[in-house]
Amino acid sequence: MPRGNGWDVTREGTPRSHYGTQKEAIAAGLRFAIQNGVELYIHSPDGRIRRHGT
Repeated sequence: MPRGNGWDVTREGTPRSHYGTQKEAIAAGLRFAIQNGVELYIHSPDGRIRRHGT
């Protein structure tokens, strides 16, 4: 999810970590989703969901 000068990985709206690029956030979010058996939602810069899945 875009925030400030980078991208957050969140769980149920609560920020878990912050990254400088969307690519870094997606990689971390994918690892988190696989480890925890949850869906990964990827947001576009305007905040809309652009893709989801694991």
